Order: sequence, then C-alpha cells, then structure tokens
Amino acid sequence: MSLIGNLSRWCAVLALLIPLSVQAGEPTDQLNTVIDEMLAIMAQEELDDAGKRNAVLAVVDGNVDFNAMAQRIIARRWKKSSPEDKDEFKRLFRDILTNTYYVLLTKYTNERVEYGDEQIKKERYATVETKIVSEGKKIPVTYRMIKREEGWKIYDFVAEGISLVRNYGSSYKATLKKEGLAGLNTSLKLELEKEN
Repeated sequence: MSLIGNLSRWCAVLALLIPLSVQAGEPTDQLNTVIDEMLAIMAQEELDDAGKRNAVLAVVDGNVDFNAMAQRIIARRWKKSSPEDKDEFKRLFRDILTNTYYVLLTKYTNERVEYGDEQIKKERYATVETKIVSEGKKIPVTYRMIKREEGWKIYDFVAEGISLVRNYGSSYKATLKKEGLAGLNTSLKLELEKEN
C-alpha cells in the first residue's frame, strides 16, 4: 500500500480512537461510543496483548459493517463471486483491519478531534466530518455510516480526501482481475500469516 494510503489509514484510525466532545446526532453519538470503548480497552492494565486485541476485535465487529465495506472494495466482482469466497474475504479483511487498528492504537499520543457537520441522507446514510488536531495541524477525516436495525455502522473513512475503501479497492484490483476473489483471499491469508 502507498505512503498516502498508510497516512489515510493512520488518520482514519486516529479519528476513531480519540475522545471528543460530542455534537448532537445519532451517528456522532455512535462514534463517540466506539471511541470510548477502544480507549477503555487500551487502558486496562490487567489485559495482556492478546486480550486487548480480542477486545478491539469485538468493538470493530460491533461497529463496522463489513458486508457494506466488502461490497464496495470488491466492486463489480462482488456479484460474480461465490458466497463462500465473499464470507472468507469479509473475515480476512476484518482481521487485516483489526490488526491495523490495534497497532495504531498502541501508538496513540493524545491527539484530539474536532467534530464538524453531520449529514443524514434518506434516513439511511450518514457522513460525520471531523478534524484530527495533531501538533497544530488539522487533518480532515470523514466517516461514512449506514443505518442498520441495530444502529449506525461505519463502512468507510475518508482522510485528506482518500477513501479507505477506494484505497483498498485499488490495491486489490490487479489481483482480483487476474485471480478473482478466491485468489485475493489466498494472498490475504499469506499476508495475515506473515503478521502473526
């Protein structure tokens, strides 16, 4: 992944992890809950590394819509892929994203976030504008959320104009074209094995 892509992920993760004063609105309130849960996990001294990682995974599972995210990353090849390959991709991508979050969580250094506008469209989609304030610099990050029965779920982050979903979609495009979703899943498994 490119340096810009890594910066995008870092900004998006920082925006997800930093305590904020909450502006009115259901999507913003949901983000605040996620942030509080993540920071509380990292503050638990009695939890070892594996325990914290599992707790972070539980928060990610409860607040990220991996189905919506996966469909957007895989794009037009989603419909052509088998249900088994789709399920495997969601699981693998979830592990990759959680590993990324966890590593970045350990590097959190008290940056803060300012909330901007919250917009809801068709009572189903929301965007929440934020700015990460770090060393005097303000980095814009937008959350894209979708409303499900159990509440608002995150399906994309846009940091400094770079979408997490589009960035991963571009990274995976060549493999998808050449080997399909099954081939991409094989390469993601290898990537995860190297990380563990």
